[in-house]
Amino acid sequence: HKVMVTMNLDNNYTLCSYLFFTFITIFLLHRLFRYSSSRHHVLPPGPRGLPVLGHMHLLRSSIPRSLQALAHKYGPLMTVRIGSVQVLVVSDSDTAKQILKTHDPDFASKFVFGPRQFNVYKGAEFFNAPYGPYWRFMKKLCMTKLFAGYQLDRFVDIRKEETLALLRSLVEKSSNGEACDLGLEFTALTTKILSRMVMGKRCVQNSNLPIEIRKVVSDIMTCATRFGFLELFG
Repeated sequence: HKVMVTMNLDNNYTLCSYLFFTFITIFLLHRLFRYSSSRHHVLPPGPRGLPVLGHMHLLRSSIPRSLQALAHKYGPLMTVRIGSVQVLVVSDSDTAKQILKTHDPDFASKFVFGPRQFNVYKGAEFFNAPYGPYWRFMKKLCMTKLFAGYQLDRFVDIRKEETLALLRSLVEKSSNGEACDLGLEFTALTTKILSRMVMGKRCVQNSNLPIEIRKVVSDIMTCATRFGFLELFG
């Protein structure tokens, strides 16, 4: 029995050693390929990163504040590597204007977070669509039809009615000395306006619906700002 246990331990140790050295070899080859393919590109300045992790150790709980502190040291245009993903961080209005307006076609293709088949509408959305005929068509459709000024003016009466109803409700609650959560009231107002604009009727009949909507929006914003493993190390 002792011989069998010793042989099993030796086999497990050998297997772990093979796996470890295989991982190290693949990692070094991957790093060598990335270095040879990117050394000819002149990138904006940035802090020195760690292997595998990149600059993740410099990003604290508040990512905007962490990037702001780095921008004070390395300038308004810097390169940050999060895992295996290189990110161009812009923290200056003039530089952002150059990227988002002057050279918009060069930066129109957005980075897709996660596998496209698990995204909303399986990659058919136009916000993250690569720059091309589909992206240009959807942009034109939004600018001339969906979000045009005359389209929004068609629903000005709805906005006035719902806003007036909210003001009357607030005045009534104030007269009765009732407490009022303005956050929930504004959430209900926005939901009523949007539902009437899209479907022609109010969808806020349940008093708990604004609370549920605010919680769902908060959960979405919390999950959307988190990094995925495949996005950083895939």
